[in-house]
Amino acid sequence: MTLGTTFRIAIIGGGPAGLSLAIALKRKGFDNLVVYEREKNDGVRHQGWSISLFSPQGGLAFLDHLKLIEEFSVISFEPTFRALDGETGNTLLHRIGSSGNERRFKRGDLRQALERVAIREGVKVVWDAQVKLFEETETKVYVHFVDETRHPVDIVDLLIGADGIHSPIRKQLTGDEIRPAGFNAVVGLIKKELDGSNDDLFEHELIKNTGALVSGRNVACWYAHQVLHNEIYWSLSIKCNEDYIRQRTNYDKKQLHSLAKEVSQNFFPLIQQMVERTSVEQMQDCLLFKDLDPMKRHPSGRFCISQTGRITLIGDAAHAMLPFRGQGIFSFQV
Repeated sequence: MTLGTTFRIAIIGGGPAGLSLAIALKRKGFDNLVVYEREKNDGVRHQGWSISLFSPQGGLAFLDHLKLIEEFSVISFEPTFRALDGETGNTLLHRIGSSGNERRFKRGDLRQALERVAIREGVKVVWDAQVKLFEETETKVYVHFVDETRHPVDIVDLLIGADGIHSPIRKQLTGDEIRPAGFNAVVGLIKKELDGSNDDLFEHELIKNTGALVSGRNVACWYAHQVLHNEIYWSLSIKCNEDYIRQRTNYDKKQLHSLAKEVSQNFFPLIQQMVERTSVEQMQDCLLFKDLDPMKRHPSGRFCISQTGRITLIGDAAHAMLPFRGQGIFSFQV
């Protein structure tokens, strides 16, 4: 028997970061491998927005290493990026997406594609398996689940937490509490109308095939045209104290839309129009941004602070990024 068949690895978290790592490990000969995901399936909750992956020093290079670029080209595209002055709309930076070093995915599409590849490669993915805690000994890690009747204790040689900013693995390791980051975000979505009534937005030179960061005073706007889904996603990130956030996280969609229209007055007319023409039904969230200090690297180069070195973390569990939390795949693949 080889190490690849006897050395058992459990990856906690079946998001893009965890699935990417599972595929890579499987191809390196680690066959005794399992991915545990707490969700019942990938349709239980909203799977996130656009993710840009880059090359040669980013996630796109990792996908290239896995020889998945061509296969994934049908669910991604090369975007244009702009940085805009919030008051005037003047372009501060314009990068045309034709260099081949960036592709934009919708997170849900990317996750589903990675899951298909993982299963094709023989990776076992277990859904509806929420981890409760772990026990670490000198030679093994014992993984306990919330539903012990369906998921008995798994005894593994290496435990990898890829379970996001709210990682129970990290919390048990460090006791760290995520804290308010001083920002919240109102989020909206514009779908292209079949009658062509909002074609002017989708064809606007500052929007078409573009992701843009728009600077403002104590507020920033990010928007992205998802070409393959005929959608424009936008968010207004508002600098504020925690009380302000708490008072608004339970807003209904109409209240969120009113708040967004009020905040959009800080920007040039196109941003105001984009918010105004978003239907109330497509208001998505009032997000409370959270933050954690990046974990210190172990001398091995891993984000690992466990007693034996048998537990490590990747992605948002190790180093969540703001304001774009939920991009653990990017930080992992770098």
